[in-house]
Amino acid sequence: MTNETVETIKRYIGNRFFEVHPFKANSAGIEAFSKLYHITRKQYPEFIINNIINEIDELLKEKTIKHCFSCHMKLLIFAMLICESKLPEQGRVYKNKIFTLSMQRRRSNDRDYFMEVRSAIKNYA
Repeated sequence: MTNETVETIKRYIGNRFFEVHPFKANSAGIEAFSKLYHITRKQYPEFIINNIINEIDELLKEKTIKHCFSCHMKLLIFAMLICESKLPEQGRVYKNKIFTLSMQRRRSNDRDYFMEVRSAIKNYA
């Protein structure tokens, strides 16, 4: 693991703190987190915990994320997918948050956020 990789990850996550809708379709946030997903496939669980999970959790607390259902949902899905193979317990935590958030949604929403995120991950492989 190089310092360059750690800096890239911090930049990918950190830049999202300054965007109003960081996970809108075809945005820099979608691209960055898709690339982040691919970076994590090659990392150890400890690396993911130490360099990614805490930052994502802080981003989830940001007002801009919490007030946009779409951005909030996509970030949770990215977090779940990043964790699912190497950190299954943490992946289930995010999956439960996704379920809870979708149950709190008052109006009907036909969007498939899982498909949107998986499509982005595939596009930025």
